[in-house]
Amino acid sequence: MAFLLRGIGNKAWWDKSRDDFSWLGEDDLIADVLKSLSTVNGALSTYIIDEDKTKIDRVVAALASGRTKIENFDYMLVPIDVVLKNFRSDNTKGKTPDFKVNEWHLDIVHLTPAKLVQLAYILRNHKESLSRMLKPEVKSALQTGKDKGYLDMSKVSEKVKLELA
Repeated sequence: MAFLLRGIGNKAWWDKSRDDFSWLGEDDLIADVLKSLSTVNGALSTYIIDEDKTKIDRVVAALASGRTKIENFDYMLVPIDVVLKNFRSDNTKGKTPDFKVNEWHLDIVHLTPAKLVQLAYILRNHKESLSRMLKPEVKSALQTGKDKGYLDMSKVSEKVKLELA
């Protein structure tokens, strides 16, 4: 079974067990999770990850390369079939500095606000797939991307390049 990877900004938003979220109802999500699901023209960008999850480091490096600094990277993996049975998709090319990762890109399309909220709840139901790559691991993945020539360094943020130097 393949997965979809979506960077989510802050995994704490998805953790209902936090004391400061005690005001949420049993089936509620904090609205902040929608920040993790920003769309462009009704499409949500995701990346296809193989069953053995070997592509995660490379995808995270590609996505982290555009950040202003190297830091922890929170993401969610969701079984692809769960998403595709409920939503339409489009195989569009990604826009990362890694040409191969761009081929693994998949947009979830035709999203309305109601469908985006529905997707948030589907993701929450698979929160066991919630993960964090710590800063040293992100830096290592970026360094590997640089060393192996996976990353087009001309498209990597200047601050990230400085941290890799």
